[in-house]
Amino acid sequence: MEKPAIEGGSPVRATKLFYGHQYIDDADVEAVVRVLRSDYLTCGPEIEKLEKR
Repeated sequence: MEKPAIEGGSPVRATKLFYGHQYIDDADVEAVVRVLRSDYLTCGPEIEKLEKR
Protein backbone atom coordinates (compact mmCIF):
# COMPACT_ATOMS: atom_id res chain seq x y z
CA MET A 1 0.00 0.00 0.00
CA GLU A 2 1.30 3.44 -0.94
CA LYS A 3 2.06 5.99 1.77
CA PRO A 4 -0.45 8.81 2.29
CA ALA A 5 0.49 12.23 0.88
CA ILE A 6 1.11 13.61 4.37
CA GLU A 7 3.88 11.05 4.73
CA GLY A 8 5.43 11.69 1.31
CA GLY A 9 3.14 9.64 -0.93
CA SER A 10 1.20 10.91 -3.93
CA PRO A 11 -1.80 13.16 -3.32
CA VAL A 12 -5.23 11.78 -4.20
CA ARG A 13 -5.98 14.88 -6.32
CA ALA A 14 -3.78 16.85 -8.68
CA THR A 15 -5.81 20.04 -8.14
CA LYS A 16 -7.27 21.60 -5.04
CA LEU A 17 -10.93 20.87 -4.28
CA PHE A 18 -12.47 24.16 -3.17
CA TYR A 19 -15.23 24.48 -0.61
CA GLY A 20 -18.44 26.08 -1.91
CA HIS A 21 -18.88 29.79 -1.43
CA GLN A 22 -21.63 31.07 0.80
CA TYR A 23 -23.56 34.30 0.39
CA ILE A 24 -23.53 36.52 3.49
CA ASP A 25 -24.93 40.01 3.18
CA ASP A 26 -25.01 42.98 5.56
CA ALA A 27 -28.39 41.90 6.95
CA ASP A 28 -26.89 38.55 7.98
CA VAL A 29 -23.96 40.24 9.70
CA GLU A 30 -26.27 42.70 11.48
CA ALA A 31 -28.48 39.83 12.70
CA VAL A 32 -25.48 38.01 14.17
CA VAL A 33 -24.21 41.18 15.86
CA ARG A 34 -27.68 41.88 17.27
CA VAL A 35 -27.81 38.39 18.85
CA LEU A 36 -24.23 38.61 20.14
CA ARG A 37 -25.05 41.90 21.87
CA SER A 38 -28.34 40.63 23.30
CA ASP A 39 -28.91 38.82 26.58
CA TYR A 40 -29.52 35.57 24.68
CA LEU A 41 -26.85 33.70 22.78
CA THR A 42 -27.72 30.00 22.88
CA CYS A 43 -31.41 30.24 23.63
CA GLY A 44 -33.95 32.96 23.15
CA PRO A 45 -36.35 34.45 20.64
CA GLU A 46 -33.98 34.32 17.65
CA ILE A 47 -33.36 30.59 18.14
CA GLU A 48 -37.09 29.92 18.05
CA LYS A 49 -37.42 31.96 14.83
CA LEU A 50 -34.52 30.07 13.27
CA GLU A 51 -35.93 26.68 14.22
CA LYS A 52 -39.33 27.58 12.73
CA ARG A 53 -37.68 28.65 9.44
